[in-house]
Order: sequence, then C-alpha cells, then structure tokens
Amino acid sequence: MTHARRRDGNQSEIVETLRKLGWYVIDLAGVAELVHCVPGAGPGGLPDLLISKDDRIVFVEVKRPGEKRSLLQGRFADLWPGDVVVVRSVEDCLALGESRYIIGIIASWPGWPE
Repeated sequence: MTHARRRDGNQSEIVETLRKLGWYVIDLAGVAELVHCVPGAGPGGLPDLLISKDDRIVFVEVKRPGEKRSLLQGRFADLWPGDVVVVRSVEDCLALGESRYIIGIIASWPGWPE
C-alpha cells in the first residue's frame, strides 16, 4: 500500500513563484519516501523540491512558518555537499536570487530557522 506524501499548504504558491522567477522545479514527492538518502536510516529526509537556474542546483525543503525540519531532513542537509535551503514564503523565494554566497551557507548557518 502506498501513501501520498503530505505537502505543506504553501508549496503550490512557492513552486509557482519559483517558476515565475525562472527556476526549473522538480517536485520530489513521488520518490522521497522510496529513497534512503541518510546512511543507516530508513527512507525519508529527501527535500520537497529540486530547483535549478543558470548553473545552480538547490534542494528546497518547503515548510510552513514556524515549522522545523525533521531529524532526517536536517541530517540530509548536513551530509549533502551542495545547497539545501528551507523556504517558507514568497519572500524566501525572492531571496534565493540575491546572493550565491548566502545560499551556500543557509543550511548550516547558526541561527537560521530550520
């Protein structure tokens, strides 16, 4: 038996905004629960979206305001050698284009909301 992965209520708006900003968006909901992406753990932890624009590829975890990443999601972000960001709003989508340096440190920056 398969179960549909729950999507955050703001995900449709965030995907639409990212596409309007020129990002190519892949929704990973269909594969996320099948992939063992954290060594030693079961399936899960894969971010909600994979986005690309120009020469950048970024994993995006969509969360509602105030919501935190799960332990597996945080562990994936710690292990992945590239960019993993948490996006909660249209404003966060706009910030993705502001600075390549900022995006590179978002996943591990102390104080950044998880």
